[in-house]
Amino acid sequence: MDNYQHREAYTDAADFATDESFQLYVLGSDTHATKYWNTYCRKHPAKLKEIVVAKELISMLQVSEIQPARTTSSRRLWPVILAMIILVVLAGFIWLSPKNKSIPELAFYQAAETLEIDIEDDSRVILREGARLTRTLEMSTDQPRQYWLEGEAYFDIATSTGADGKCLVTLPVGSIEVTGTRFLVKSDANQSQILLEEGQVIYRYSDDQYILKQGQLLSFDGNRLRIDNDQDVDQYKSWSLDRLSLDQLPISELVDMLRSSYGLEILVQNEILLQRKITASVRKNDPLLLLKAIDELYDDIKIIYDNDQITIL
Repeated sequence: MDNYQHREAYTDAADFATDESFQLYVLGSDTHATKYWNTYCRKHPAKLKEIVVAKELISMLQVSEIQPARTTSSRRLWPVILAMIILVVLAGFIWLSPKNKSIPELAFYQAAETLEIDIEDDSRVILREGARLTRTLEMSTDQPRQYWLEGEAYFDIATSTGADGKCLVTLPVGSIEVTGTRFLVKSDANQSQILLEEGQVIYRYSDDQYILKQGQLLSFDGNRLRIDNDQDVDQYKSWSLDRLSLDQLPISELVDMLRSSYGLEILVQNEILLQRKITASVRKNDPLLLLKAIDELYDDIKIIYDNDQITIL
């Protein structure tokens, strides 16, 4: 029998918040828990509101680490103690605030195609097909607006969006602290990519933080972090504009962009071509159409398609 079957019956925030595996997931300290709960969220979209509230409860308690127990009895006792604390906090919400104002109102989006969302504070979010976004609805002077994203999105954040003008974007791997800026995000259970167009963002994972500057691309898979400078943001965000355009872009960067944004694996047989700069544009968000245009525009570049393999000669 599935040891996780009991979680199918979870119906409220307390069920999730008192689950030790869920606590590890929120803290980002267990890879297995992260993968399990990301899959759970995808399978149970109707429970996302309770899941987000449970995350808020755990974060509010400022639990930074679940310590390994030294004895069997203490190992069993710790989840019970934390469960009692969370239930008391949740009961306090209900008692002190009949309308549950302490629990944030949330909005949920799932993009069947490219979806543009206008936010009340004049911010804007564009979701790529397949992305999921949850956000808090109410503005607060003492709490930042919060977003939870899985998938790919373009954020245009207004300068006054919450406490100290900040907002938070929580990803399956890490989180972003934002103050009036524009940036692209692609994140799933295995990795996060952030490309900064304007302003400044802080990427946080566990106890580490990284400040990104304009044009920098951060890539992190949970083990290795890499930051590339002077990236052409227009190339990466063209999907949000329903067009694809290149302006003197090296083929090496084109290959990276098509891999990260479209999942295309491209083999370049002639390494000299990697530094070749190309310019091309198509009025459709279709990478194969762009490759066809490059093939037709440049006599010395040949693109071959063999089932799932694309090769540039």
